[in-house]
Amino acid sequence: MQIKPYKLVFSLLSLLMTAELFAADKMWRFRAREHFEVHEISQNGTSVNFRGLSNTINYWYEEAFDYALGFSFGPVIGGAEREQTGLSSELGDDIKLLSVGAEYKKWVNKDIPLFIRAGIGYSQLKTDGSVDASGFSYYYGGGYEWVINGVGIAIEVAYRESNLSESVKVKSFTPSIGVHLYPWF
Repeated sequence: MQIKPYKLVFSLLSLLMTAELFAADKMWRFRAREHFEVHEISQNGTSVNFRGLSNTINYWYEEAFDYALGFSFGPVIGGAEREQTGLSSELGDDIKLLSVGAEYKKWVNKDIPLFIRAGIGYSQLKTDGSVDASGFSYYYGGGYEWVINGVGIAIEVAYRESNLSESVKVKSFTPSIGVHLYPWF
């Protein structure tokens, strides 16, 4: 898999992007996480695997280390490339799985920053082949967040399943990392 330089630069920028809107532990804020996604796309009994970098931006109400609830958008940048060669050309060699939806994140407690995340949304699969399918998806994952000097590093493992038009189903494994600023620590 060859990573295009502009995708890597934009992916790294999205990883570092965190906007703080107020200086309190209860606020609306933007959060970003970077994924290395593995997608299995199946249609009419044939499946193809893709891998690549993507990301998710959240805009939500957060009570730090208690819960967060709001909107999710992704990928703002990034996409995936085909793993295998010689299979159906309908999908092409590059894909982008766009999604918009709602997510809920809940931490176990402030002393043990384990968290779970669940989401539901609308997804669209865009390919450089002839497939352009859309439909609904769900997302669930879990992770752990370390905070060092006011900077949180969240590691997460998640699964997304998208049931799309044209009998397309996408199963995505998405390990990710997020960087969050907590200026009040």
